[in-house]
Amino acid sequence: MNQKSKFKPFMTIIWQMAGSVVFLLILLSGLTFLNTSIWSIEFLSNCRHLILAAGFLLSVLFLLGRRWLFLIMGIICIVLNAPPMMPLFSTPAIMNSDKAAVQSEVPTPRKKLYKMVIFNTYMFNYSATELANFLEAVHPDFVCLSEVVTPTFQTLQKNKAIASKYPYNAFDYNTQSLLLSKYPINSIKKIEGTAQYLRSVMLQTQVTLGNKPLAIWLTHPPHPTSPLNYQKKLDFLNFFKSERLPEHLIVAGDFNMSPWSNQFQNFLDITQLQCASFGFGFQPTWPSSQKIIPLFPIDHAFYQGDVEVNSWKVVDQSFGSDHLPVVMDFLF
Repeated sequence: MNQKSKFKPFMTIIWQMAGSVVFLLILLSGLTFLNTSIWSIEFLSNCRHLILAAGFLLSVLFLLGRRWLFLIMGIICIVLNAPPMMPLFSTPAIMNSDKAAVQSEVPTPRKKLYKMVIFNTYMFNYSATELANFLEAVHPDFVCLSEVVTPTFQTLQKNKAIASKYPYNAFDYNTQSLLLSKYPINSIKKIEGTAQYLRSVMLQTQVTLGNKPLAIWLTHPPHPTSPLNYQKKLDFLNFFKSERLPEHLIVAGDFNMSPWSNQFQNFLDITQLQCASFGFGFQPTWPSSQKIIPLFPIDHAFYQGDVEVNSWKVVDQSFGSDHLPVVMDFLF
């Protein structure tokens, strides 16, 4: 028996195992489209990009090994999971063509460029020095922070560099949200959740830029890792079903959902808001670690009205957090 024949049974088992894996990936892909009230399926829908990557690698392997049936299965896996990723790489279309036509006929005033930082600082990250250095380098007009507990807020207040550049702030302990602003904050409102919701739903603020009101809302819904958290996320979505949104609005924070997840799409359907990261590619923000590369883009901003997003950039430095910060340039 030659060397090749000796390894043939072993290779057959390897190919069969790889084929079983791609079949399992197809089943998991199908489950993600059910969009039911089962929390584990919602969690799975956040991992579509990982299923896509595995399906692609296996398809390459099947192509090189000329395993045509398994290759077809791999292509099916890719076809099922690739479409939800496409908005990240294409500019979002204007949904209302009639409104766009009217706007094109009416001269619009010149807009000013503003910069916003969106960052989950991590609740046990009490040091403000690195954050202050980062803000000094970026010079944002607005800083939207999540997981800011009272000690962190007090430390930021005592930091002279931050206090001098951002004399206006709004802080909500329940949502652990903090807005730092170079511009006066006209109003601050804290929206409480239902009895099942352990934290507030939203920190709502409003500023005036160029004689126009701009609402900036901060939120941090829970991650979909348990039935209770799933219910809290439904409470978050139900809030938007009953809320009348301001004409000019930015909603920012750690949303704990990937752009291809079921609840992310539900949020877009309910609010009709635009996602700021669409068109700027795959830029994950979590987890940030020296041992693990970021895999999930879960820090987002959504907008409507006269807001126009000019750029969306994830910064490749965590400043002591388990998230990476995002710098967003927008016109208003």
